[in-house]
Amino acid sequence: MEALEALRQLVHAEEGALLALAQRVAEALGPARPVREGPGLVLLPFQDGREGGTFYLGEALVYEAWLRFPYAGVEGYGAVLGLEARRARALAHLDAALQAGVEVEAILALAQAARAEREEEEERLWRQVERTRLEVETL
Repeated sequence: MEALEALRQLVHAEEGALLALAQRVAEALGPARPVREGPGLVLLPFQDGREGGTFYLGEALVYEAWLRFPYAGVEGYGAVLGLEARRARALAHLDAALQAGVEVEAILALAQAARAEREEEEERLWRQVERTRLEVETL
């Protein structure tokens, strides 16, 4: 799994495990200096299926954390929907750790577990949806 894909999966990881792993890598990376941290708005683009143009549905509230780790010589970035500052900071730490080669196996293992859990949840949801499906011919 590549680093970017791992970070995509880590957004959905269980918060306790995510924060614990971020704390572990924080010790190896040294102190962090915030480059930019706080809430922001991002546009939600949508592709028009008929005409092919792009338009924006609105804005989404996000919390982003961009941290610099001078002793390790890396930077990390994390952004999440909503105002989950701890999760965004944890993702920034894990991004930096992947770049620095710190705890890579543990980070990738957590990302794999988050992906498996998410896929299982989606499968459960689709099974519930399937039970409510109607055959149009029988109506």
